[in-house]
Amino acid sequence: MKLQGIYPPITTPFDHAGNIYTSKVEHNIEKWNRTKLSGYVVMGSTGESVMLTPEEKCTMWELVAKHAASDKLLIAGTGVESVRETVCLTNRAAEMGYKAAMVRTPGVAVIVDGYNVSMLAWPDASAAEQRERLCDALVEFQLRVRCEVTVVFDGAEVPGVRPLRRRGLRIVFSAAGQEADDVVVDEVMFRPDDVPVIVVSSDREVEAGAEVEGAAVLTADEFLHLMRR
Repeated sequence: MKLQGIYPPITTPFDHAGNIYTSKVEHNIEKWNRTKLSGYVVMGSTGESVMLTPEEKCTMWELVAKHAASDKLLIAGTGVESVRETVCLTNRAAEMGYKAAMVRTPGVAVIVDGYNVSMLAWPDASAAEQRERLCDALVEFQLRVRCEVTVVFDGAEVPGVRPLRRRGLRIVFSAAGQEADDVVVDEVMFRPDDVPVIVVSSDREVEAGAEVEGAAVLTADEFLHLMRR
């Protein structure tokens, strides 16, 4: 399939009660059928997708498919936060004749084994300096990739360790008697199944535990290279 031409993200009309205004959908599609548009994106950026239930989305897709001219290619906006729901909605749209789908990149959780990364990046710095530098770098990384980032350090009860706060970054210290390695693996366990998780560590035990829980693993060196790109 070759996509070419103009595919506008169509609006979703509502009636005074907040329901989909079906007659207006029909009117709009029949009007646009007389243009040279190549097709329509339904539930795209201007389709109020986030305001509609899954069934309302399907109603809208069905209405457009029913009234669209045969030469108009239909694209469904099916992306939601849940990977499973995205797949389900995409399959339902395909059953109605939609030839392509617009989806979101699934939200990714990145969990960083703090000192494992910082000791490689700044081996001559003090532990406090390593924490500060790594957190600053992770904030920049989070702003660039727009994903959830958690960094785990040893030592909540160690004297001299002051709380760290950075916007967009979750910073976790292990409790007394608990190793950060265990906290990293626990962080993976408590994530929803449909949220992809990447663990950053070169510690073999952490790598093994994370992989058992279904996470992908990047070594500290690989992650530092990624952050510096």
